[in-house]
Amino acid sequence: MLNELTKLQEVVTMARKDEVLKPLELKAQREVGAIFKRQGDLFLESFQRHRSKFVEAATPGDVSRDFDDVFNKTSISFKETLREINERAFELGATEQIEDLQAGLSFNLENPRARQWIEQRSAEMVTRINETTRERINQILQDASKNGWNYSETQKAIRAEFEQFSETKPQLHIRNRAELVAVTENAMAFEEGKKEAIREMQEFGLKIEKYWSNTGDNRVSVGCLNNTSAGWIDEDEVFPSGHDVAPRFPGCRCAVLHRRKQNDE
Repeated sequence: MLNELTKLQEVVTMARKDEVLKPLELKAQREVGAIFKRQGDLFLESFQRHRSKFVEAATPGDVSRDFDDVFNKTSISFKETLREINERAFELGATEQIEDLQAGLSFNLENPRARQWIEQRSAEMVTRINETTRERINQILQDASKNGWNYSETQKAIRAEFEQFSETKPQLHIRNRAELVAVTENAMAFEEGKKEAIREMQEFGLKIEKYWSNTGDNRVSVGCLNNTSAGWIDEDEVFPSGHDVAPRFPGCRCAVLHRRKQNDE
Protein backbone atom coordinates (compact mmCIF):
# COMPACT_ATOMS: atom_id res chain seq x y z
CA MET A 1 0.00 0.00 0.00
CA LEU A 2 1.21 3.45 -0.83
CA ASN A 3 1.38 5.83 2.06
CA GLU A 4 -0.58 9.07 1.96
CA LEU A 5 2.49 11.16 1.14
CA THR A 6 3.18 9.11 -1.99
CA LYS A 7 -0.45 9.35 -3.06
CA LEU A 8 -0.34 13.11 -2.65
CA GLN A 9 2.91 13.36 -4.61
CA GLU A 10 1.35 11.25 -7.35
CA VAL A 11 -1.68 13.51 -7.67
CA VAL A 12 0.35 16.73 -7.59
CA THR A 13 3.01 15.49 -10.03
CA MET A 14 0.53 14.20 -12.61
CA ALA A 15 -1.54 17.38 -12.42
CA ARG A 16 1.55 19.55 -12.74
CA LYS A 17 2.81 17.53 -15.70
CA ASP A 18 -0.51 17.99 -17.50
CA GLU A 19 -0.49 21.69 -16.72
CA VAL A 20 3.00 22.45 -18.01
CA LEU A 21 2.97 20.11 -21.01
CA LYS A 22 -0.43 20.96 -22.47
CA PRO A 23 0.71 24.25 -24.11
CA LEU A 24 3.77 22.48 -25.52
CA GLU A 25 1.65 19.62 -26.85
CA LEU A 26 -0.75 21.99 -28.62
CA LYS A 27 2.13 23.92 -30.18
CA ALA A 28 3.88 20.72 -31.26
CA GLN A 29 0.66 19.32 -32.72
CA ARG A 30 0.29 22.37 -34.96
CA GLU A 31 3.93 22.17 -36.03
CA VAL A 32 3.86 18.45 -36.82
CA GLY A 33 0.48 18.77 -38.53
CA ALA A 34 1.92 21.45 -40.81
CA ILE A 35 4.74 19.09 -41.81
CA PHE A 36 2.27 16.31 -42.60
CA LYS A 37 0.22 18.72 -44.73
CA ARG A 38 3.33 19.82 -46.60
CA GLN A 39 4.28 16.20 -47.25
CA GLY A 40 0.77 15.44 -48.52
CA ASP A 41 0.80 18.40 -50.91
CA LEU A 42 4.22 17.45 -52.26
CA PHE A 43 3.34 13.80 -52.67
CA LEU A 44 0.07 14.46 -54.48
CA GLU A 45 1.82 16.94 -56.76
CA SER A 46 4.36 14.26 -57.69
CA PHE A 47 1.71 11.54 -57.87
CA GLN A 48 0.06 13.22 -60.85
CA ARG A 49 2.74 11.84 -63.16
CA HIS A 50 1.35 8.34 -62.57
CA ARG A 51 -2.10 9.22 -63.93
CA SER A 52 -1.49 7.39 -67.20
CA LYS A 53 -0.70 4.12 -65.37
CA PHE A 54 -4.11 3.76 -63.85
CA VAL A 55 -5.46 1.25 -66.32
CA GLU A 56 -3.47 -1.18 -64.16
CA ALA A 57 -2.87 1.18 -61.19
CA ALA A 58 0.44 2.44 -59.88
CA THR A 59 2.27 0.16 -57.48
CA PRO A 60 4.34 1.01 -54.38
CA GLY A 61 7.42 0.42 -56.51
CA ASP A 62 6.27 3.03 -59.02
CA VAL A 63 6.05 5.76 -56.38
CA SER A 64 9.07 4.86 -54.26
CA ARG A 65 11.02 7.70 -55.87
CA ASP A 66 8.14 10.07 -55.04
CA PHE A 67 8.44 9.18 -51.35
CA ASP A 68 12.19 9.72 -51.41
CA ASP A 69 11.74 13.12 -53.04
CA VAL A 70 9.06 14.24 -50.55
CA PHE A 71 11.05 13.08 -47.55
CA ASN A 72 14.23 14.73 -48.84
CA LYS A 73 12.37 18.03 -49.24
CA THR A 74 10.91 17.93 -45.72
CA SER A 75 13.49 16.04 -43.65
CA ILE A 76 15.49 19.10 -42.57
CA SER A 77 12.44 21.08 -41.44
CA PHE A 78 10.96 17.96 -39.81
CA LYS A 79 14.14 17.28 -37.85
CA GLU A 80 14.38 20.93 -36.79
CA THR A 81 10.74 20.86 -35.67
CA LEU A 82 11.24 17.70 -33.61
CA ARG A 83 14.48 19.08 -32.17
CA GLU A 84 12.70 22.21 -30.99
CA ILE A 85 9.85 20.15 -29.52
CA ASN A 86 12.32 17.98 -27.62
CA GLU A 87 14.41 20.93 -26.44
CA ARG A 88 11.39 22.72 -24.95
CA ALA A 89 10.10 19.68 -23.09
CA PHE A 90 13.53 18.40 -22.02
CA GLU A 91 14.50 21.72 -20.44
CA LEU A 92 11.10 22.02 -18.76
CA GLY A 93 11.34 18.49 -17.33
CA ALA A 94 14.83 19.09 -15.92
CA THR A 95 13.83 22.43 -14.39
CA GLU A 96 10.65 21.00 -12.86
CA GLN A 97 12.56 18.08 -11.34
CA ILE A 98 15.21 20.30 -9.79
CA GLU A 99 12.53 22.54 -8.27
CA ASP A 100 10.50 19.55 -7.07
CA LEU A 101 13.42 18.07 -5.12
CA GLN A 102 14.77 21.50 -4.12
CA ALA A 103 18.21 20.43 -5.28
CA GLY A 104 19.58 23.95 -5.69
CA LEU A 105 21.05 23.19 -9.13
CA SER A 106 20.73 25.00 -12.43
CA PHE A 107 20.20 23.16 -15.70
CA ASN A 108 21.81 24.10 -19.02
CA LEU A 109 20.41 22.64 -22.22
CA GLU A 110 23.94 22.52 -23.63
CA ASN A 111 24.66 19.65 -21.25
CA PRO A 112 26.44 17.11 -23.57
CA ARG A 113 24.16 14.23 -22.57
CA ALA A 114 21.08 16.37 -23.18
CA ARG A 115 22.31 17.51 -26.59
CA GLN A 116 23.19 13.96 -27.63
CA TRP A 117 19.77 12.63 -26.61
CA ILE A 118 17.89 15.45 -28.33
CA GLU A 119 19.85 15.17 -31.60
CA GLN A 120 19.65 11.39 -31.71
CA ARG A 121 15.95 11.27 -30.82
CA SER A 122 15.04 13.90 -33.41
CA ALA A 123 16.90 12.12 -36.22
CA GLU A 124 15.51 8.69 -35.30
CA MET A 125 11.94 9.94 -35.12
CA VAL A 126 12.07 11.60 -38.55
CA THR A 127 13.07 8.22 -40.01
CA ARG A 128 10.43 6.29 -38.05
CA ILE A 129 7.61 8.70 -38.85
CA ASN A 130 8.48 8.83 -42.55
CA GLU A 131 8.66 5.06 -42.79
CA THR A 132 5.21 4.78 -41.20
CA THR A 133 3.92 7.29 -43.74
CA ARG A 134 5.43 5.23 -46.56
CA GLU A 135 3.83 2.03 -45.23
CA ARG A 136 0.39 3.61 -44.90
CA ILE A 137 0.38 5.12 -48.40
CA ASN A 138 1.77 1.89 -49.87
CA GLN A 139 -1.18 0.06 -48.32
CA ILE A 140 -3.54 2.42 -50.15
CA LEU A 141 -1.74 1.70 -53.43
CA GLN A 142 -2.03 -2.02 -52.82
CA ASP A 143 -5.75 -1.60 -52.15
CA ALA A 144 -6.07 0.46 -55.34
CA SER A 145 -4.40 -2.27 -57.38
CA LYS A 146 -6.47 -5.02 -55.78
CA ASN A 147 -9.79 -3.21 -56.18
CA GLY A 148 -9.15 -1.62 -59.56
CA TRP A 149 -9.43 1.98 -58.41
CA ASN A 150 -8.87 4.66 -61.03
CA TYR A 151 -6.51 7.59 -60.58
CA SER A 152 -9.12 9.89 -59.04
CA GLU A 153 -10.24 7.29 -56.51
CA THR A 154 -6.67 6.56 -55.48
CA GLN A 155 -5.74 10.24 -55.27
CA LYS A 156 -8.78 10.88 -53.09
CA ALA A 157 -7.82 8.05 -50.73
CA ILE A 158 -4.24 9.31 -50.46
CA ARG A 159 -5.40 12.86 -49.79
CA ALA A 160 -7.79 11.64 -47.09
CA GLU A 161 -4.97 9.67 -45.44
CA PHE A 162 -2.65 12.68 -45.27
CA GLU A 163 -5.48 14.91 -44.03
CA GLN A 164 -6.39 12.57 -41.19
CA PHE A 165 -2.77 12.77 -40.00
CA SER A 166 -3.62 16.26 -38.70
CA GLU A 167 -7.42 16.66 -38.63
CA THR A 168 -9.01 16.16 -35.23
CA LYS A 169 -11.35 13.39 -34.13
CA PRO A 170 -12.86 14.81 -30.90
CA GLN A 171 -14.28 11.48 -29.76
CA LEU A 172 -10.84 9.91 -29.30
CA HIS A 173 -8.19 10.36 -26.59
CA ILE A 174 -5.49 10.75 -29.26
CA ARG A 175 -7.35 12.46 -32.07
CA ASN A 176 -4.87 12.24 -34.93
CA ARG A 177 -1.35 11.26 -35.84
CA ALA A 178 0.07 14.75 -35.31
CA GLU A 179 -1.27 14.76 -31.75
CA LEU A 180 0.17 11.29 -31.10
CA VAL A 181 3.61 12.51 -32.17
CA ALA A 182 3.23 15.71 -30.14
CA VAL A 183 2.06 13.96 -26.96
CA THR A 184 4.65 11.20 -27.17
CA GLU A 185 7.64 13.41 -27.99
CA ASN A 186 6.80 15.94 -25.28
CA ALA A 187 6.27 13.21 -22.69
CA MET A 188 9.47 11.43 -23.67
CA ALA A 189 11.61 14.57 -23.64
CA PHE A 190 10.02 15.82 -20.40
CA GLU A 191 10.77 12.53 -18.62
CA GLU A 192 14.29 12.37 -20.09
CA GLY A 193 14.86 15.92 -18.86
CA LYS A 194 13.82 14.85 -15.36
CA LYS A 195 16.13 11.86 -15.62
CA GLU A 196 19.08 14.06 -16.64
CA ALA A 197 18.43 16.37 -13.70
CA ILE A 198 18.45 13.33 -11.42
CA ARG A 199 21.79 12.24 -12.88
CA GLU A 200 23.25 15.62 -12.00
CA MET A 201 21.89 15.29 -8.46
CA GLN A 202 23.46 11.85 -8.16
CA GLU A 203 26.80 13.29 -9.27
CA PHE A 204 26.54 15.57 -6.23
CA GLY A 205 26.00 12.54 -4.01
CA LEU A 206 22.21 12.59 -3.61
CA LYS A 207 20.52 9.19 -3.30
CA ILE A 208 17.35 9.07 -5.40
CA GLU A 209 14.57 6.54 -5.90
CA LYS A 210 11.70 6.44 -8.36
CA TYR A 211 8.12 5.23 -8.75
CA TRP A 212 6.04 4.52 -11.87
CA SER A 213 2.80 6.52 -11.64
CA ASN A 214 -0.17 5.68 -13.87
CA THR A 215 -3.44 7.53 -14.43
CA GLY A 216 -5.50 5.06 -12.38
CA ASP A 217 -8.29 4.46 -14.92
CA ASN A 218 -9.39 1.32 -16.77
CA ARG A 219 -7.28 2.15 -19.84
CA VAL A 220 -3.93 1.62 -18.10
CA SER A 221 -2.05 -1.27 -19.74
CA VAL A 222 -0.97 -4.37 -17.86
CA GLY A 223 2.69 -3.51 -18.39
CA CYS A 224 2.26 -0.10 -16.79
CA LEU A 225 0.28 -1.58 -13.89
CA ASN A 226 3.12 -4.02 -13.27
CA ASN A 227 5.60 -1.16 -13.22
CA THR A 228 3.49 0.67 -10.64
CA SER A 229 3.25 -2.49 -8.54
CA ALA A 230 7.03 -2.51 -8.18
CA GLY A 231 6.68 0.48 -5.84
CA TRP A 232 9.65 2.73 -5.12
CA ILE A 233 12.88 1.38 -6.62
CA ASP A 234 16.44 2.68 -6.81
CA GLU A 235 16.98 5.29 -9.54
CA ASP A 236 19.51 3.07 -11.33
CA GLU A 237 17.17 0.06 -11.50
CA VAL A 238 14.73 -0.63 -14.32
CA PHE A 239 11.02 -1.27 -13.94
CA PRO A 240 9.54 -4.73 -14.64
CA SER A 241 8.83 -3.78 -18.27
CA GLY A 242 12.54 -3.11 -18.81
CA HIS A 243 12.03 0.67 -19.02
CA ASP A 244 13.83 3.09 -16.74
CA VAL A 245 11.63 6.06 -17.66
CA ALA A 246 8.14 6.72 -19.03
CA PRO A 247 6.43 6.71 -21.50
CA ARG A 248 6.42 2.99 -22.20
CA PHE A 249 4.83 3.31 -25.66
CA PRO A 250 3.43 6.05 -27.95
CA GLY A 251 0.53 7.78 -26.20
CA CYS A 252 1.39 6.31 -22.77
CA ARG A 253 0.08 8.66 -20.07
CA CYS A 254 2.33 7.50 -17.22
CA ALA A 255 5.01 9.49 -15.42
CA VAL A 256 7.93 8.62 -13.16
CA LEU A 257 8.07 10.20 -9.71
CA HIS A 258 11.36 10.81 -7.90
CA ARG A 259 12.27 11.48 -4.30
CA ARG A 260 15.31 11.46 -2.09
CA LYS A 261 15.94 7.91 -0.94
CA GLN A 262 14.13 6.99 2.24
CA ASN A 263 13.89 4.07 4.61
CA ASP A 264 11.41 1.34 3.68
CA GLU A 265 7.81 2.42 4.10
